[in-house]
Formats: sequence, structure tokens, C-alpha cells
Amino acid sequence: MTGTYSNRGETCLKCSAGGFYQDEMGQLGCKNCSTGTYVPETHHPGKSATDCRACPYTVPDPTKPLVIVHADVFITSTA
Repeated sequence: MTGTYSNRGETCLKCSAGGFYQDEMGQLGCKNCSTGTYVPETHHPGKSATDCRACPYTVPDPTKPLVIVHADVFITSTA
């Protein structure tokens, strides 16, 4: 089923929220959205590249921590 991948068993798992989608069946992983795009919760799990939307442009608030999430990496930085 699109929007999912196999963990090499019989279980299909949804592609992670954020910058991932899968438009093919029977795959072992999800594809990355293009740089500067993500799959919003309203289109999760992403089933095609068109589910990837442009990231909103904002100026970071220097009084709040900067959180960067990508794939299995989670980084928190405080200024």
C-alpha cells in the first residue's frame, strides 16, 4: 500500500511524519521529500511527492530553542 513500507516481515508501517513519502508498493523504506519540503499531518502518511509541501518561511525566535528533526536525528539547540 502506498504511504507505507515493509519491515521485512508481513507488517506494513506508515512512513514517518515530516519529510517522508512512499509512492510504490512493496518497498523497504520511504523516500525523502525534496529539500525545503515536508508532509503535513493533513497528508500523513505521504503517498506521493505531491504530498510534500513547501516549508513555511519564518524567522526563528532567538528566545526559543531551535529544534531540527530529520530522519532518525533529533537535535535541540538553545541559543
